[in-house]
Amino acid sequence: MSESQYVCFACGQHIRERAHRHEKPANPRVFVFAGIAVLLVIVGVIITNSHRGSRSAAAVQSEETGLPARHGARHGNGRGGPAAAVDEVNNLQGRFDAVRMQVVKGDPSPDQADLISQINGEIARLQELAASIAGQPEHPVDSLVAELHNGVRTVRSLITDLSHTSS
Repeated sequence: MSESQYVCFACGQHIRERAHRHEKPANPRVFVFAGIAVLLVIVGVIITNSHRGSRSAAAVQSEETGLPARHGARHGNGRGGPAAAVDEVNNLQGRFDAVRMQVVKGDPSPDQADLISQINGEIARLQELAASIAGQPEHPVDSLVAELHNGVRTVRSLITDLSHTSS
């Protein structure tokens, strides 16, 4: 009788021990692919976070204001070209028209009519100011550009007020 044989206590017969199966070792490819996947995720997160910190001031301003980055970069220091001032006023006119079409259904209420007339007056003043800036030979006067930007901010706040009124 060998060591791998046992005697059954119930019947007394000789029983062989179960053969231990040789367990398969873990496949190393699984661990290699898992390690590569973890490294790719870590590198992706690092790259994403590094780009987030390297945004320019114009990109941050455009994200906050909703204007394109080239627009913020062109007007960030108050020295945009003459065509930039005209474009800014035209974009403002387009935004006003879009908001007016969405908010005012039929005849405007008295509050809406008052806001619409204020906005139209400000936009007309800004168009004249933009035309005078465009008429400057080289560099527009900083006070005119500052006045234009203040007027644009005023019109934007009036448009926001218009968008919050109800018919």
